[in-house]
Amino acid sequence: MMAEMKKMHEHLEGLQREMTQELQKQLTALRDHAKAMDGISDERQLLTEMKKHQQMTDDLLGTMIEQHEKVHARMKAHHEQMQSRMGKKPQQSSRNQRGTRRTMKENKPSQGHEWI
Repeated sequence: MMAEMKKMHEHLEGLQREMTQELQKQLTALRDHAKAMDGISDERQLLTEMKKHQQMTDDLLGTMIEQHEKVHARMKAHHEQMQSRMGKKPQQSSRNQRGTRRTMKENKPSQGHEWI
């Protein structure tokens, strides 16, 4: 089991490195583009390049969100897998079916118990 955990850990580290390299590549391109924009004096060309720069920024942020979601999903799957191997049931979170935190009213104990 330890060998399998080590293999999984190495795999996840490799994926993390790939994701970091992709983000670094996009960020470098964005910074290079910003430097190139500094030399533009024509307003039309500058507007065109600003639109391109905005799209590059949107792409970078989209990649970050996508990677965050992938990591979160992998961690959740790994956690559930480890719990099942240990014979435990996955814990229920304090999130409702929509994926948001419950309100105080929803968490409030029933049967007349008061919050302390």
